[in-house]
Amino acid sequence: MDLKKVFGNKVVKNFSYLTLGSIVSQLLMLLTVIKITNELSPLDYGTYSFIIAQGMLLIAISELGTKSIIIRTLAREPEKSNDLIVNGIKLRLITISATIGLYFIYNHFLGTLNSAQILLLGGYSLSTSLFYLLEHVFIGYQKMFFPSIVKSGMNFLYFLIVTLIPTHLFSIDILVISYIIITIIQTLSYFILLKKSKLIVGKTTTFLNSSKQLIIESWPYFTLMLLSLPMLHLSNNLLDINSDKEQVGYFNLAKKLMGPVQLVITFSLTAIFPNISAMFLQNRKRFRGLISNGMSFFIGLTALFCFSFTLFSKDIILLVFSEKYLPAIKVIQFQVWYLFLNGINHFITVIFGASNREKLITKVALVNLLISAPFLYIGSLYGALGISLGFVISAVIYEFYIWHQFKKQLNIKISEEKLTWLLSLLLFMISYSMSDASIYYKVILAVGFSGTYIAFAYKKVRSLSMVKT
Repeated sequence: MDLKKVFGNKVVKNFSYLTLGSIVSQLLMLLTVIKITNELSPLDYGTYSFIIAQGMLLIAISELGTKSIIIRTLAREPEKSNDLIVNGIKLRLITISATIGLYFIYNHFLGTLNSAQILLLGGYSLSTSLFYLLEHVFIGYQKMFFPSIVKSGMNFLYFLIVTLIPTHLFSIDILVISYIIITIIQTLSYFILLKKSKLIVGKTTTFLNSSKQLIIESWPYFTLMLLSLPMLHLSNNLLDINSDKEQVGYFNLAKKLMGPVQLVITFSLTAIFPNISAMFLQNRKRFRGLISNGMSFFIGLTALFCFSFTLFSKDIILLVFSEKYLPAIKVIQFQVWYLFLNGINHFITVIFGASNREKLITKVALVNLLISAPFLYIGSLYGALGISLGFVISAVIYEFYIWHQFKKQLNIKISEEKLTWLLSLLLFMISYSMSDASIYYKVILAVGFSGTYIAFAYKKVRSLSMVKT
């Protein structure tokens, strides 16, 4: 196998940039979270993480499902970048303002944030939404090196700020304000890099025409987002209503610790989306070959990450956090395997999107909502652990349905399908049953399975390298 050819592949390069950048960022974020949790009680950390989570909820709604359309459009028609940026900023200013107004109403009847915290929420949502818009432009151009460098630098700066805040000034408000300032700096850095790299090109059209066209194309993704809200964003709201902020804190701490796994999954799919979108139009045979060989590789890699996290989750909590966060251990062990299943489903919907099957995406999302919503609501009555178990049970049920649709709609055969699923189930059972074992046995298991997977991955990478992009 020609390693130079493999690592010169655009998808591999983009994945490498984003993965390396995410590893650095996640290490910094982990250190930051350790500092924050040492200073804040589970209740206060729950409030802080709840504000951030609500910000992500408002951003998801205000984006109107345009992310994939912006990336896909730039991958195919880069001359539209100027129009997408200029009118995209205007559109987001309008939608963020509208969602903040709606949140005031929600908070009055069901929420628990005070007026100052809602203002911080608005600042966080607006700054982060504009930052994401410019990041989508880099992704559409398939230039992931700049975002990786900038993100790592900004996370380091935030870590320094959190570390240097005196104990008597350490508060939720200071943390969120610092985050907003860092995000604004990051957004300006992206804009300057885009201008210097001459990636903002083309003419702008009128705001109404540009926004109308973007919304028409993105409505299936917006519908998908709305159908996915309970699974992606509303878990915090359910816990806030049916439980308390401490449970919100445990739940979000678990999600933070799973950040490395989440980002590897997200960035790998982000890196491949514009490439396979173009490939679907240009060469269907190579598109099918990439999916057939790549899916089992993706499942195996994700399962190995989740296996390691489950295996060492208790050791991580005991090592870096105080005993007041011990309830998060079981939450992590359930959530990480939900992440495994959800990652596969995300990959499938990315493939559907790249092959212009937006209606099918909406259909499967509706089924997911109908399956998941009851489990999540009932689970939220029992705190972070209950809702995490609800995530896993509903995801297992849904997996049978979406996997069937995936193979049926694409009429595709997945390489080593049964073996891949069997090994994933085995990894789950071993990691969960051995999570309380001696650290030495865990290391032996982790090294053994990693070595086995390297041989498996070598074969898959070789197959993928033969699929020219």
